[in-house]
Amino acid sequence: MDKIINIILIVLISLNGVFFYKGYFDTPFRFSQYAFFIFSVGILGSCLLYKKNKWIGLLSALASFGFFRSYALQHTYSIETLFQEFIGGALIFLLYYIVRELNIKEDKLKWILIPAILNIALLWIQKFDMNLLNFIRVTPKVTGFLGNPSLTIAFLCLTTPIFIKYIPKMIPILFLTGLMCESRIPLLALLVSMLVYYKFTNIKAFRVWGFVLCLFIGFLIFNLVIPLNGKCLLNNNLFGKAWFKERLSMQVGALDGISKNPILGWGLGSFIPIVSQIKEEDSYYCGQAFNSRVYSGANKDKNPAIIMNHPHNEYLYGWWNFGIMWVVLLIFLIRDTIRKFKEECILSFSILIGAFTLALGYFFTYPVWMIVALTLGIYHNMEVSHG
Repeated sequence: MDKIINIILIVLISLNGVFFYKGYFDTPFRFSQYAFFIFSVGILGSCLLYKKNKWIGLLSALASFGFFRSYALQHTYSIETLFQEFIGGALIFLLYYIVRELNIKEDKLKWILIPAILNIALLWIQKFDMNLLNFIRVTPKVTGFLGNPSLTIAFLCLTTPIFIKYIPKMIPILFLTGLMCESRIPLLALLVSMLVYYKFTNIKAFRVWGFVLCLFIGFLIFNLVIPLNGKCLLNNNLFGKAWFKERLSMQVGALDGISKNPILGWGLGSFIPIVSQIKEEDSYYCGQAFNSRVYSGANKDKNPAIIMNHPHNEYLYGWWNFGIMWVVLLIFLIRDTIRKFKEECILSFSILIGAFTLALGYFFTYPVWMIVALTLGIYHNMEVSHG
């Protein structure tokens, strides 16, 4: 590995100071030099990550290459979006490396309960009185501190195993909070991570919540496939068909776009610029449009259209940006995580399984990425300490 790192370093040093590029961004040459500098640091940083975990290192290298390729081939329509997305991704990898290098222990995860409890408290306050805390934006629905019920419960679902370990009496309240937020995939991830934790710690609770999970899945399936007078039997926000058709349209539509460039992907920062150009009538999949030209509200002149800004699937989003290798490396990372599981790591492991589940039907906000990068680094630290 050290020989490969030396070769990479020599190549990057040799190219430094001679790379230049100027495309239709019409940006100064210094942006090209900046792009190459970021790429160089990203590749060398990936070598350090590889020494901690080879799959994380390879994912980082792929992201660095994807960034540089997007810039050089002009696969994005906004240089600001390109740099913003790459810097955000780089910081996620950096956080993982910091956790590994500082050898942060699993007990630090308990501090995530502080923002989790504050969000639960705010959600319940908003449920009964939206105007009580007037410094929070007033909306028709509960929001939590993340400004949206789905975003908030996506954050809370990954804290489930931590609640079980440190404040188990909060679990029914957490589950009811998930129901109140009316977001299905985060609630599913909540139950999955809970069952994984209980499987190795409390078999009685495992059976009880396993029954709850079966009921939840049963209600979802029942309302998706069995209509009553043309409507779902439980046709509401939580169990209705509309959400499923919309999510299916997003993911099938994203797959259709991916199929046009499946090997290398469209490039980092390209998703919104490309998808926003698709007309509503061309965005119908499974009977639902993922782009909607709905003119309403006070901001209709500023934001006349609702566009899909994410396929609500992190695997597809990575595939769109970086190509099929992103999915392949993620699969190997998940397999590696499962194969190296030890019961001493059940807390971190169950959080990660919840994250892998959440990624199938929702997207990660930066608070969620904080939990994921922190937990993954801790899990790999424990792997080393337990041999």
